Amino acid sequence: MNLWKLLWRSLAYYRKTHLWVVLGTLISTAILVGALVIGDSVRHSLQQIVFDRLGTTEFALSSEDRFFEARMADDLSKSLRTAVAPLLQTRGIAIAEGGKRRVNSIQVVGVDARFGEIGGAKDFYSQMAPDEVIVNRQLAERLGIEKNDEILLRFQKLDVMPKDAPMSLDSESTIARRFRVRGIALDSEFGSYNLKADQVIPSTACVSLAVLSREMGFEHRANVLLVSERPGNPLDIQRVNESFQDAWTLADSGLELREIHGRTIVELKSSRVFMDPSVVDAALNLSESAQPILTYFVNELRRGDRSTPYSFVSAPGAPVVPPDMKDDEIIINEWLARDLQAGVGDQIHLTYYVLGHRRDLEELSSDFRVKTVVPLRGIYADKDLLPDFPGLSDEVNCRDWNPGIPIDLDKIRDKDENYWDDYRGTSKAFVTLAVAQRMWANRFGNVTAVRFSGLKRDDAEKNLRKAIDPASLGFVFRDFKNEGLRASSQSVNFAQLFLGLSFFIIIAALLLTSLLFVFNTENRTEENGLLLSLGFSSKAVRRLVLREGAVLVVMGSLLGSFVGILYNLLILKALEAVWRGAVGTSVLHFHFKLSSILLGASTGMVVAFFTIWLVTRRQIGQPISGLQKGLAKIETVWRKKPGLSLLIGISSVIAVLIILVVTDFGRGENAFAFFFLAGSLLLIGGMALANVLLYRLGRNTNRASLSLFHLGARNNARKRMRSITLIGLLACGVFIVFTVGANRINTLKDAEKRDSGTGGFALYGESSIPVLYDLNSQKGKQFYGLERPETKDVSYVQFRLKEGDDASCLNLNRVSTPQLIGVDPEELGRRKAFTFAETTDEVNPENLWSVLEQNLSDGTIPAVADQSVIVWGLGKAVGDSLTYLDEKGEAFQLKLVGGLANSIFQGKIIISERAFIQKFPSISGYRLFLVEAPFEKMDEVRESMSWAMQDQGLDLMPASTRLAEFNTVQNTYLSIFLILGSFGLLLGSVGLGIVVWRNVKERQGELALLRAVGFTKKSIQAIILSEHITLLVAGIFYGILAALLATLPSLLTPGAEIPYLIISIILIIIGLNGTIWTYSAAYFATKKDLIPALRKE
Repeated sequence: MNLWKLLWRSLAYYRKTHLWVVLGTLISTAILVGALVIGDSVRHSLQQIVFDRLGTTEFALSSEDRFFEARMADDLSKSLRTAVAPLLQTRGIAIAEGGKRRVNSIQVVGVDARFGEIGGAKDFYSQMAPDEVIVNRQLAERLGIEKNDEILLRFQKLDVMPKDAPMSLDSESTIARRFRVRGIALDSEFGSYNLKADQVIPSTACVSLAVLSREMGFEHRANVLLVSERPGNPLDIQRVNESFQDAWTLADSGLELREIHGRTIVELKSSRVFMDPSVVDAALNLSESAQPILTYFVNELRRGDRSTPYSFVSAPGAPVVPPDMKDDEIIINEWLARDLQAGVGDQIHLTYYVLGHRRDLEELSSDFRVKTVVPLRGIYADKDLLPDFPGLSDEVNCRDWNPGIPIDLDKIRDKDENYWDDYRGTSKAFVTLAVAQRMWANRFGNVTAVRFSGLKRDDAEKNLRKAIDPASLGFVFRDFKNEGLRASSQSVNFAQLFLGLSFFIIIAALLLTSLLFVFNTENRTEENGLLLSLGFSSKAVRRLVLREGAVLVVMGSLLGSFVGILYNLLILKALEAVWRGAVGTSVLHFHFKLSSILLGASTGMVVAFFTIWLVTRRQIGQPISGLQKGLAKIETVWRKKPGLSLLIGISSVIAVLIILVVTDFGRGENAFAFFFLAGSLLLIGGMALANVLLYRLGRNTNRASLSLFHLGARNNARKRMRSITLIGLLACGVFIVFTVGANRINTLKDAEKRDSGTGGFALYGESSIPVLYDLNSQKGKQFYGLERPETKDVSYVQFRLKEGDDASCLNLNRVSTPQLIGVDPEELGRRKAFTFAETTDEVNPENLWSVLEQNLSDGTIPAVADQSVIVWGLGKAVGDSLTYLDEKGEAFQLKLVGGLANSIFQGKIIISERAFIQKFPSISGYRLFLVEAPFEKMDEVRESMSWAMQDQGLDLMPASTRLAEFNTVQNTYLSIFLILGSFGLLLGSVGLGIVVWRNVKERQGELALLRAVGFTKKSIQAIILSEHITLLVAGIFYGILAALLATLPSLLTPGAEIPYLIISIILIIIGLNGTIWTYSAAYFATKKDLIPALRKE
């Protein structure tokens, strides 16, 4: 017989005990493989979502409120030799069943067949009828609609002139139209279309591009371009941007060049009325003859008691305004001179509206001295100076005027009507450009036209196309495909997450493997001694045992790999259903890499085999005589003096006391970190002092009363290392389970407090359509129907919003450009709302929010975000910077000067409204709202506001509910850890039973001697129980004590929800489980006759 044959016979003979070793290896390997495959599956699912939501799109341009001609897609397609799709995209509301079902904040997208081509469903979107809509599965489910059903879409009316611009109209902010559902788009039919890096699929309604652009009032225009990837010859983003610039025309930016005054002058105008500064700069550099012009609508021109209402005043420059004219002088035409009975040198009082903060109209005035009176002909009767002000320039009669400012039609006289009929919007007065810009400049521009003399139109257009960079107007392509794949690849690492969450199961399984193999090996000490006595070398016997162990480990690891895949499928199902809060999506695909399975299996093998090697090495090296008698055991007695333990214990206690003295019990992140450190030190110090106590107990030779407890305690002291290991394992497990459970958050608790995550606000809301006015003002309340009894005592904090990726914990992807929101910091500062977890040195502790208004020395813009967003969503720290592109396509830096503690602002970056407007002047209105209302009236206020502002698509929810959505992710992770950790602890308590069994087997002679001198079996069982139950209780006690200290800030935190009942049940189950296993081991070990064991003593 050779060693291999002996190996296989040994495996077969000891199959029952070997089975448990295989089982322990199987569990640890299954958890390792399962965790790694979960990581593969989640990452693969996120990558698949990128392909589903982008189709074949590689690059995309989204210009939001800038509109280019749809033929641009054809030009680019020819230039790039790939498919390009134009879209017109806006936000809206979908309504079904007569208003019974409503979905806010949907994507409304104007498409044609080219959209379907990029999405792999060309025919699905081709030849859409004017009254047809294609909705995706998410919207269909939320509305409960099917094919051929009818729905009402209310969507934002996009205007070429920003809503916050002077003279812009505040009416018709939405358009409502009925559509018939042509089909329901699945993910395979581009139903997941979304440019944002998010695994949550938005609700989308697709209508005909031609129909949607016509409804907006500008045909054949778009604001999104999707550029498909080009197989075989990949494109780069520089080439795409260059091709766009080559195909770009002035009309693509709403610019128009026209010849006037008998084709002697070329005039450049913008459909936005006020021209972008970059366009003006390019135009002025084009020719020395370039003349900027600013024309404005004034409320009144007055001299004494005589006045002329509603007129246009212009600053056209030379030759109308002579170069030597002073800023306090004005030129008036003869019609105005007669009306005011004014002449040279007379004083003219000018009143006009400017659009102030939150679209509040502010009436200002200026005084001028008449320089001269000019005839109403020639260059002074230039109708072309009138900009295309909506509601004014195209009206036939003055009484039909409907500008974006209030006018009193009763003030319009017959002579004013006649002037309009004869001269239209011809300016009645002229001022210098410098004073005009001081009076009427705004964030959108300070010029309404630029004129060139001596230039041909074609030459001017050609040179302007070269001089104007489309990127300065917001026409910039982004590599959405690579950005999406990068975001998914840097997403939450679920492999590491579940390895961490399953830590105690792995440790417990390895502990079981070790104990079971030790137990199995020690049961065969006589066999190993016999082999050695027959002439086998120690090396040969060790090799035989190791081969046997290796076979068991390989079997356990191979089986564990298959079980790990099944475990992965189970976890995926749980993540899609019960634990969906952790991933935010139900679209998870099973996927694995062979390398992950090999890594998990090999790691399980190595760790388990290393454990077996340690056991074997220590046993085979013992004397043959001891092995033959079955007396050789693996030494587990600590004989060294615990001097180091005493030092560690005292140092830990002193450090804990120092932390308690110097650390505030507040809610800052530092308090949590320091108290967790204090709890950990108390746990370590407690273990060290327990070691000292056991040492002294074992060395105590003083006469003591003979009792069962005392005997058990002395036995624990004799096996000091084993006792401390068992106490430490249980204490660490209880500590982690308790501290994890204590971090659960209940947002309903203390939600009304200012320092809570809700800021003390009752409601949180976001609107699909921007709100133009201050809801706290009389004008705002009246305009939006909030003059109701329910909203009498309600106030609002409003935020501007720049679309971006969701950086909250609800998004698994690692994003780089989160949503930006702009607010007046004073609104939050005077309320002392929210709590800062961490700040930089720039922050004033007395007025934390005022930092947003500071001008930082490095030129960056101060910003605040939720601490979890900074750390986990962005991978940054307070003090770091973020890079954004502004409306002009220029990069700017945000400095994260503060992190908020668990707030409703997760996923967003907060800057001052002033900085927001400076960087994104064209974003009009407000879309995010915090509502301050009595909490007892919260439901009434919510219902009233939702009804009044339904056309704005206002989604209101309790602020605590908003916070709970974010905390669901954290609480879900904690629940997973609690469940898996508790299972690991249960396995650990099974290990306690094995330790008891092993101890009893080791002490057969000792127990037989006790039996011989008169102890009953029950007395012996009581000794064993008292010995090990003491260890069980000590472990649980130390763990709870340390956990209470570590979680003290959590216990005092507003909104903390400590699941005492669940934790208590888990601890009771662990205690009972340990007790049952201990009793079972003691009972069965003492059931047989112990007297024969005396023969071996």
